[in-house]
Amino acid sequence: MTSDAMLTLIAPNVNFPRLEYQIPIVLINDRFSLGRQDKDNKPKTSDYEFDVSIKSISRKHAIIMRENDAYYLVDINSSNGTYLNDERLKRNVQYLLNYHDKISFSKQGIEYLFTTDEDTGDETMLMLN
Repeated sequence: MTSDAMLTLIAPNVNFPRLEYQIPIVLINDRFSLGRQDKDNKPKTSDYEFDVSIKSISRKHAIIMRENDAYYLVDINSSNGTYLNDERLKRNVQYLLNYHDKISFSKQGIEYLFTTDEDTGDETMLMLN
């Protein structure tokens, strides 16, 4: 299964050493959910789960969805918020994602850059250097 889009870690945070550098977004029914692992290893509730040690991310935190060839980000009632280009999202509202938008899950320095498979990897790497 190939990814439809990608989240790339902007700056590693020493407080969260177990963050994935890249999160491939594989849409199932045009949706991709993000959340935190359950400490008791209960069944997955999200398509991608951050390490259980990252308490600032909710078990059900956000969704990336696609409608009519556009991508959207939705905060699904997370405790510490989802941010798009440093602006906190209102809960359960769709926000259009654009090339190189910055997505943060809480204000704990967990920041990713959004790209789609139409974007080139070279441009993403230039942003990170």
